[in-house]
Amino acid sequence: MIKMTKSYMIKEMIMQLLSDGAGHSVSEMKAYLFEKGLEDYSEGQFAGSVNNLLRNKKIEKVNRGTYNFLSFLSS
Repeated sequence: MIKMTKSYMIKEMIMQLLSDGAGHSVSEMKAYLFEKGLEDYSEGQFAGSVNNLLRNKKIEKVNRGTYNFLSFLSS
């Protein structure tokens, strides 16, 4: 059985949320994680996951605290 890290799960769920093509705020992302049952993560794990997605050009910051799935921005 493969055990996924918290950071991996956070990144996957953020990508799921942002895949709707709309920009989402940090608070919306955290609410989505909570809704999906992922509650026990640190602020550092969340911030690190968002930063990793930004560095790897998976998401883009479109406004202060608002992010979008990168492929929707480039079309």
